[in-house]
Amino acid sequence: MCLFVYVWFVWCLCAVCVCVCVCVCVCVCVCCFALFSMCVSSCSGLCCWHMSQWCWLAACLTAWNTSSCDVVSSTSNRIVCNCPGGYSGVLSPSFFAGAPADTVMLDFNSGNITTVLPGSFDMFPFLRLLDMSNNDITSIPSSLFTSPFLTDIVLTNNQISSISTSAFVGLPLLVRIYLGNNRLTSANFSNLDTIYLHLQDNKIRTVQIANSSIQYLRLDNNPVNSLTRQSLVNLSSLYFLSIKSSNLTSIESGIFLCCPILSEIYLSFLGVIPPGVFANLPVLRQLELSNVTECHSLSTRLP
Repeated sequence: MCLFVYVWFVWCLCAVCVCVCVCVCVCVCVCCFALFSMCVSSCSGLCCWHMSQWCWLAACLTAWNTSSCDVVSSTSNRIVCNCPGGYSGVLSPSFFAGAPADTVMLDFNSGNITTVLPGSFDMFPFLRLLDMSNNDITSIPSSLFTSPFLTDIVLTNNQISSISTSAFVGLPLLVRIYLGNNRLTSANFSNLDTIYLHLQDNKIRTVQIANSSIQYLRLDNNPVNSLTRQSLVNLSSLYFLSIKSSNLTSIESGIFLCCPILSEIYLSFLGVIPPGVFANLPVLRQLELSNVTECHSLSTRLP
């Protein structure tokens, strides 16, 4: 009798162990399958996203005939097409057909682009940085920049001679505009909301800027010959001004009356600075004058 009870007990114990093992194995298999399914789903979505980018870039290569491109890459939210000598012509909206709409940076440095048509960047509503430096662009039309998130526009080293008066309108987050080393002959900006404006190394002779948002203004190496009170109108936020290596021969007294927080001035002047030019500049900290024949008065005291 005792032997029968013992055998029965061992058999029950084994049955319980087997059931527990089976349950554990089933649970582990279910969890592994679920994790595997999630990974496959995520990877397939990621692969599809990257495939869409690379397919678009392949189309770029075919359309531009850029077999000699130094850099053609696409990473998350960023597209770089650096193709020196590989393309020359017009950039239009059709070029970006199929490109990722969530792109935040476009780099077309040294692309030999001559013309950019309006609407070319409309499909990038989240664009923040646009670099089109070192090209052969000759003009900037209206309605070219449409992303409300744009903070930086780089157009250095082009052939730009004309800019539409509304080219930079509707860009509330714009911080920096680089227009150095172009062919601009005048600096007439009245509908421009930016903080840093770089206009050095152009052919600018006349200046008329009326933008309260501008804080930093560079006009070095331009043939500017005169500055009047209308040259710097309503620049109440300006703290930095540089007009070095210019042909400046005439400057009007009181020109800086509308710039109460101007703290740094770098100025090349071929002649005599009249009295009152630097009046009412209470926070002026840095004043650099070169090529000045005579300065009648400096009515502000530097610390």
